[in-house]
Order: sequence, then structure tokens, then C-alpha cells
Amino acid sequence: MRLFLSRRRFLTATTAALACPAAASATNAQGTQPFAQWVETFRPRARARGVCLIGSTVMPYSGSGYYSPQAENEADRQALNAWLREPGRFDVLVDFDALMRDPARPAYLRADVDNDG
Repeated sequence: MRLFLSRRRFLTATTAALACPAAASATNAQGTQPFAQWVETFRPRARARGVCLIGSTVMPYSGSGYYSPQAENEADRQALNAWLREPGRFDVLVDFDALMRDPARPAYLRADVDNDG
């Protein structure tokens, strides 16, 4: 996992976090538990050093031309996003799901931002 710390002491995890075994297994049959354990372990250490934790939700991806998620994949995404939105998880949460989803079809991106389906 690659982490970047700026002079202002903000910490952001790149998408390389998905290469972390604990984070990658968040999408398997074990659900969000491995990822949650990683966050719960990392959060106090980061905050003790004055680091601001910034998280984000997972955007919808149904209708994608290169990946066809099943119903259980959408359920996993919804569960992970619900967990991420719980108060106290992060200092700042960017809710890409709320910003980008189609209100009429929450498993899909809004038409104006979807170039794939």
C-alpha cells in the first residue's frame, strides 16, 4: 500500500490500496471485515500523529461495458458504503456514490457522467 503525506499532514491512500491483501479481500465472501479491520488498526495510529484521514465511497458500476456486477456485488458495495459513512470512520468522507449515482437507478452512474453504459 502506498500512502502519501503532504506538508499539511493530510493522508490519502491511492488506489494502490487495493493491492493490499486486506483491502482486496474486502470484496470477497468475507465482506468488508478485512478492510474494516485495516481501517480500525490504522486510524488511531494516524490520528495520534495528527494525520487527517480522508475516505471515499465506492461509485456504482452496474451497466459497465467491461464488468457486469452481480446482485451480490452491488449488495457488497452498498454494505461497504454504509460502513464508510458511519460517523467517526474518517475525518473527511467524499461521498462519490451520492455525487455520481443515478437517483432513479442507484446501481448505475448518472447519464451525464457515464461514458460506458
